[in-house]
Amino acid sequence: MIIFLTLDNFEINDKFPSPVNKDEYWIRQRFNSPLRSRYTRSADRKIDYIQHAGIDLAPNPNAKDFNVYSIYNRKIVKIVKNGGDDHGLGNLIIIGHDINNSKIYSLYARLRKIRDGLKEGDYIKKGEIIGEIGATGYGCNYWRIGEDGCDKLSRLDTYLHFEIKILSKLESPLDAKCFVNNSFKNCYGYTPDNPEKYGYINPLKFLSSE
Repeated sequence: MIIFLTLDNFEINDKFPSPVNKDEYWIRQRFNSPLRSRYTRSADRKIDYIQHAGIDLAPNPNAKDFNVYSIYNRKIVKIVKNGGDDHGLGNLIIIGHDINNSKIYSLYARLRKIRDGLKEGDYIKKGEIIGEIGATGYGCNYWRIGEDGCDKLSRLDTYLHFEIKILSKLESPLDAKCFVNNSFKNCYGYTPDNPEKYGYINPLKFLSSE
């Protein structure tokens, strides 16, 4: 992973709170960042590069605030618990928003925990705590520094995976197939090309927009 940007000089529009404490986090993976799958090596090198469909926000070493905050008002439309159907995204929340006469959805994934008592249909105010950052996926604390896995003992790779999209789906809003584990499958958190072609919105541009 490459540090793309610190958040020190990133100006968020006043109408949006940051999904994490901006003073204590940095971007460990940016939007539309290419990654070659560690699990796949195709004969055609082009097809197994996938593009990151959100941003990953990781805490600084001295961070004390591990809360995740809703970026805007509206109802929770989906809660998925860390388990077999999370597709590597772990505990996650999707909130639907009506912004500038458009319906958009914010997704907060890999959470260590979802705030007690939250359920689908609850009305959430912007800036409200909805959970805590984590490393969950595939039913356990899966994401690690180094080799990932439920049975590994290396340090947890703790961060918030954050997406803005046009539909309340875990996978790509518009049909997309990613070449993973030597076959084409639905894309979760990645797309085969620029994510804006598949119904994702660049979170940094969105949060700084008028």
